[in-house]
Amino acid sequence: MKQALLAAVVWLGLSSPAEAMTGTELREHCATNWNLCHGFIVGAAGMFWYQMEVINPICFSDDVTWEKVHGVVVNYLEEHPEARQEDALVLVTWAIREAFDCPASAQAGRGERREQ
Repeated sequence: MKQALLAAVVWLGLSSPAEAMTGTELREHCATNWNLCHGFIVGAAGMFWYQMEVINPICFSDDVTWEKVHGVVVNYLEEHPEARQEDALVLVTWAIREAFDCPASAQAGRGERREQ
């Protein structure tokens, strides 16, 4: 798993906005190269972790694994062909948000700045 994450970080770091991977390309990688796909998903989710957890919370249960997140993203790509032309990083966040969105009651008090 460390190799997949490293590959994703290198790939994300070397990509310019003009070379951004689309959802179609990510879907193709997921069908042919699990490690690359998984590394991209984990890397993308990690990049947006702060935004998803602090600014606009998501609710993961204790049993959520990276493999489950991987499956959520792959399923999202399959179920939303109309969105596949979008940037793959964006699609990862949309998939996670759809699958793990917090109910309004769970968000109360989260994402607020803490006094130091």
